[in-house]
Amino acid sequence: MTTLRAAASRLTDILELENQALRQLDLPAATSLLAAKRAALASFELIQARHPAPAPSDQTIWEDLRRLRATTAENKTLLERAMRAQQHIMALLARAAQRTGQADRYGAKGGYAGYTAVHSFALSARA
Repeated sequence: MTTLRAAASRLTDILELENQALRQLDLPAATSLLAAKRAALASFELIQARHPAPAPSDQTIWEDLRRLRATTAENKTLLERAMRAQQHIMALLARAAQRTGQADRYGAKGGYAGYTAVHSFALSARA
């Protein structure tokens, strides 16, 4: 196996692991692969820059590169889906936080009835 094939296979294997985690929306597992993914990508790019393009007759390397391209495309789609899910969750949490402590009607002082603002106060032990 050539160094380019080995680097492509290593990167593809890591991306497939990340894709599996992303399909399950297991973001901690996907995130744990980030360092390995960066290292494999850097290695692949370095090796690719140092080697000329593979010969058209070398079908094994071209198959490995097609597999890498397909895995990379799936990774992009799954990462975008995970980011949309995270944004949706954050929006839900923000809306829930805005509603916390608010009542449906106004009180005598113009604020929401039942809503009590926290004000600073001092307490003296001398009375």
